[in-house]
Amino acid sequence: MGVTRTTVSRWIDGDALRAHRTPGGHRRVLRDDLVAFCRARPAPPREPLWPRHCVLVVDDQEVIRSAMVKLINLLDPVIPVLLAEDAIEAGELFARYQPAIVFLDLVMPGQTGFAFHQRLREMDGGEDAAVVVITGAPGDSMEMRARGMGIQRFLRKPLTSAAIALILEEFLPEV
Repeated sequence: MGVTRTTVSRWIDGDALRAHRTPGGHRRVLRDDLVAFCRARPAPPREPLWPRHCVLVVDDQEVIRSAMVKLINLLDPVIPVLLAEDAIEAGELFARYQPAIVFLDLVMPGQTGFAFHQRLREMDGGEDAAVVVITGAPGDSMEMRARGMGIQRFLRKPLTSAAIALILEEFLPEV
């Protein structure tokens, strides 16, 4: 939008731009609210704002989520990275943003990565998303099951920047 974070914060604090706060105090703006806000301004941005040019990282471990953000930002600092710690949050984020790539941990509390993958394929845009498993689980049985379900890639933790770079290059659309 060509403005500073301070300007955006003032818009939010002044109720010009709708947003909500996370438990950590961060501001979050929904895409539809941002588009409506921009349309009310003299020079609205081109649409869509994120033409499936974002990734979703689903992992119950905060350290893995943080590492993924750092890796992706080092490779390409303009790629938006969405983070979810469980399948419920991942489903909400996917429905809202329809990311091009979902990095998915298989072993999570509540719903497993396998169950989320099945649910994802039934969602709007879910068939088009590349699913990349990230797991620390040993053995080949999980990888065989993942490949049998149509999961595109299977990566073992610890992850490398080279592996992530290949995934981004292969599955992110050109902007």
